[in-house]
Amino acid sequence: MKLEEFQRLGQTVKTFTSKLHENPGKFVAIVTQMYWDMKSERDTLIDDLKVLREKNEKLKNRAENAMELAERSNCGVLKLERENEKLRKQYTTLTDHIRLKASANPGEHRYIALVNFIDRLEKGEN
Repeated sequence: MKLEEFQRLGQTVKTFTSKLHENPGKFVAIVTQMYWDMKSERDTLIDDLKVLREKNEKLKNRAENAMELAERSNCGVLKLERENEKLRKQYTTLTDHIRLKASANPGEHRYIALVNFIDRLEKGEN
């Protein structure tokens, strides 16, 4: 503690003791009132803190629920993406097989018709 701080503290203590000696009843009443005011403010702050903690808990639960919902939705999307990829591979395998059969059997009109149909599908035509 620096000398100036120590001197200010000493001056404050002298002021309090002089006020106490001047009118002890008034001094005690003032200090008692300050105590009750401070206690009341403390109790109010504790109540406010309790309310804020409850709100925080509700928000935390809502955030957890939102994350869980997002994960479930994302899980559904991932399942659909996997299924889509599986179907895409099957489609590619099937179309490659039909094209191979059409090239191996150039006179077979069914394979040629299927290849033409696949080409129209991939171009987006009906």
